[in-house]
Amino acid sequence: MHNQQANQLILEKVNESCQLGSEFILQFYNLFDANREQLKSLFAPGSHYFFRGNSFPNDRCDIPSLLSTLPPSKHDLFSFDSQPIFDQNYQWIALQLTIRGTVQFEGERKKPFLETLILIPDANRGTLGVQFGTFRMIETPSS
Repeated sequence: MHNQQANQLILEKVNESCQLGSEFILQFYNLFDANREQLKSLFAPGSHYFFRGNSFPNDRCDIPSLLSTLPPSKHDLFSFDSQPIFDQNYQWIALQLTIRGTVQFEGERKKPFLETLILIPDANRGTLGVQFGTFRMIETPSS
């Protein structure tokens, strides 16, 4: 593949990943805040999720069920980055999302957060699913 063709292909894949990432993020946080039981459809089999320092491997626990035990929440999203992950032939194999915003859980003050999600295609369902994720609250130093 010539450099110009490769560059064009990469640009197309990056643009596609931004669109897919934006759609996934809106769906993910809407479900998280309004209908956590439906999050199950967004996690890939064998996925792993770290939430506020706690590890949840999907093969040993039901991640969405665990998340449903959290108090009600409201996320406000400020920014995100969506990057395709390619194999050596520029074939799209995964998508890395980095999301920044604030979340307020019932009974707590609003706090900034940073989340990273690695999405993989699920050929059986024809969708993307979270293979790996980390969610961290961003603590600010005390004055």
